[in-house]
Amino acid sequence: MMKTMRNAAKPVYVVVILAFVGTIIFAWGMELTSKDKRNPNIAGRVNGQDISNELFYQTYENNYQELLKEKPEPTEAELADARDKAWNTIVNQTLMRQEIEKNNIIVTDEELAQYVRAIAPQEFQQIKEMQTDNKFDMSKYQKYLQDLASSQDPRAEQILFSIEQSIKAQIMTYKLQELVTASAVITPSAVYDNYCNQNEKMQVKFIFLSSANVDTSEIKISDDEVKAKYEADRESNYKVEPTVTLRYISINKAPTQIDVDSVKAEIEKVYARLKSGADFAEVAKEVSQDNSAEKGGDLGWFARGRMVKPFEEAAFNLKNIGDISLPVQTQYGWHIIKLTGRKMEKDPKDPKGVEVENIQASHILLKLVMSEISHATLKEEADKFRQAAIETNIDQAAKETNHTIQETKPFAKGSPIPGIGQNQPLTTLAFEAKAGTISDVIETQRVIIVATPGVKKPAGYRPLDEVKEQITRMLKSEKITDKAMAKGEELYKEMIGQGMNLDQLGARYNLTVVQTDSFARVGFARGVGSDPGFIGAAFTLSAAKKYCRPVRGQSGCYLIEYVNRLPIDKTKYDTMADSLLNDTASKKRDEMWQGWFRNLLETAKIEDYRKESVGA
Repeated sequence: MMKTMRNAAKPVYVVVILAFVGTIIFAWGMELTSKDKRNPNIAGRVNGQDISNELFYQTYENNYQELLKEKPEPTEAELADARDKAWNTIVNQTLMRQEIEKNNIIVTDEELAQYVRAIAPQEFQQIKEMQTDNKFDMSKYQKYLQDLASSQDPRAEQILFSIEQSIKAQIMTYKLQELVTASAVITPSAVYDNYCNQNEKMQVKFIFLSSANVDTSEIKISDDEVKAKYEADRESNYKVEPTVTLRYISINKAPTQIDVDSVKAEIEKVYARLKSGADFAEVAKEVSQDNSAEKGGDLGWFARGRMVKPFEEAAFNLKNIGDISLPVQTQYGWHIIKLTGRKMEKDPKDPKGVEVENIQASHILLKLVMSEISHATLKEEADKFRQAAIETNIDQAAKETNHTIQETKPFAKGSPIPGIGQNQPLTTLAFEAKAGTISDVIETQRVIIVATPGVKKPAGYRPLDEVKEQITRMLKSEKITDKAMAKGEELYKEMIGQGMNLDQLGARYNLTVVQTDSFARVGFARGVGSDPGFIGAAFTLSAAKKYCRPVRGQSGCYLIEYVNRLPIDKTKYDTMADSLLNDTASKKRDEMWQGWFRNLLETAKIEDYRKESVGA
């Protein structure tokens, strides 16, 4: 065992150091300073603390190596995303460290020693030498710690230090979470009430009185009423945040003709190999870029209508088993297809069971993707446009370069940019830059953008003219509901006074009676939806109290009659009570923690100098 652990030391060391870079940075102090002057060697600042270029590069390198495992040839957009993730990781950890220091949170040596023995980092749990019967074995981990502690190998000390720093960071974060969420108290009675809201069911009958049941011909809405309603609701309903628009040109990041020709040349080489006798399945495994490659390109059996048209035509035009098609282009790239089977089979979608032709085929796919050359060409095009826009203006540059200026719809700070999505640099430009400022060349997953601020509107209120029609409809609806409520009161008194039920009342006045399915307090009632007035009133009813006063709904009046109540299974609840209490408390703490951190992030002063310092 000792020899095995010694042999494992190097890979374990590598895993720990790479996996814990973030936590080591977090615990060691993150190479931060609090200088007032701008340092050219920093990537940014968080609440006045400098983030070194070295730290940013180190964190990005870890993200880059992880990305390469999934994407051996990542796109520029994916690399940009990895850089952004590295920056966000550092920002988040910096904020956490600042809060830990502000709250004087510490971990004693005794606590650390206890936790190190009791908690194994996740990376260690995946190492085979730490497992028994494919399950993590805590005793092996603890034995390994003992071996490290007594080892003379210098790597052993580094591994132990990495483990300690990782777990120390976890403990401090846990203590901060406990401090932040200390007020998240959930009582057993609150858990029981919540369980009842979700699981106690009610079934009722109802009559709904709306505009169809009352005379609306005399309902008029005056301008004075509209104005009074507007003034009363202006602050709550018609206040608007500052908004901006963005004017921009976008260049689609799509394969160019150069890419089409390049992939075509490659597929023709593959075709030549096949015609020279190369084994189709082996070539597919070697070069195909489809998921079917590992199966030699086999696509199984399919009928017409299953594949895209160019592929389908080429496949079904093959005559003999073993025939190979010429290269064929689809939106996915270039294909070579081999026919491996043909049969007639009943169409499962045809009720008459008509037989249709099915074929079995394999293919080799070379995907049509944008090459680095094409990407560089598009980037150069965007750079030239940007320079022209700086020298003149964006409209003149668009005219000279034959680009179309687009303008977004107005958007508020923090909202996605219409047509573009979330993009912090563009949002900052739109809200903070002066008119005429030209953005950097900005890339998203699909396009390359050069932009300038558009129209800025300050905070204010939607004008009355803009919402007048909406308010008029609202007031009319309220008056209709008033009439429906008055009608409902008359019918209710008649029903109760004459000892009728809802069915009898409905039959007398030709009113529709609807019976709901069983519904919970937090559910939907058939024919009603989630109207809180209706659902709340329904749950006040019982066998002893079958009717309630007319209920004001969102657009009319309800007369409700009790049918059945399905209480909760108390025995079932009792068996789940402790688990529900823990789950609810955990959820409450998570919500409180996430809300606290969102606020921390929103109120922090974060300065991003990456563009100037490291070109990222």
